[in-house]
Amino acid sequence: MILVQRFDKTGEPFEVFLNPKIVSGSKEWQRGPEGDLSFDERGQVMRHFSVDVSYQNLKGETITETIKGFTAVIFQHERDHLDGILLTDRIKEQKEMKFEPVPGESNLYELKSDN
Repeated sequence: MILVQRFDKTGEPFEVFLNPKIVSGSKEWQRGPEGDLSFDERGQVMRHFSVDVSYQNLKGETITETIKGFTAVIFQHERDHLDGILLTDRIKEQKEMKFEPVPGESNLYELKSDN
């Protein structure tokens, strides 16, 4: 279970996601600062700009949707915690990855194919 603030919805509600799965991620990535309430370290992390997700809501209904932007960053960050992955792990992992800017887009990148 994760709890995510939905900056992509009016009123920015918090939503509960039961058994959340990331089905797929966009080829576009976004870079942004991340922190964690569990420790003091912060850093720049690349996350998919949008993710297709599947989960159950509190009524037990299965929901599939596409989440974009900052809400997608939060979802990916919180989903990582369920697998024991911290932002520091992502930062280390991404040191070897090469990204190139998407032409005409601000703060969007694509993973170079030689990775």
